[in-house]
Amino acid sequence: MSNCAISWETKKQVTVALSSTEAEYMGISECCKEAVYLRNLLFELAGVTYPIPIFNDNQSAHKLSANPVHHKRSKHIDVRYHFCREKVANEIVKIKYLPTSEMPAYLLTKGLCKMKHYNFLGMFGLFDKNNM
Repeated sequence: MSNCAISWETKKQVTVALSSTEAEYMGISECCKEAVYLRNLLFELAGVTYPIPIFNDNQSAHKLSANPVHHKRSKHIDVRYHFCREKVANEIVKIKYLPTSEMPAYLLTKGLCKMKHYNFLGMFGLFDKNNM
């Protein structure tokens, strides 16, 4: 919000994923839960509602979250992770593709060189390279 991160989380997933698409899809679903909470909080505080953007760097997971059709490759995914499809369809959240190189969450999940580290801190709004 206002170009700053207001919520983020990194943790080990509770379920084993069989592919990177499935792992990202499960992450999108968890993120949708947080986004619904934050959207409701924003409505209570300011009376404002709009779709909450969720950024994702996996195009297959992105397509899976927008497509309500069950596929042979995704039929094993637990029903609870399809929560995000309903929220996308109801325009509560909007899944947006963002290349990995521009994904601020990379800071929380990867070991980075100093330059990339500070670049991603700036994306979070936690570092201003002009004040260095």
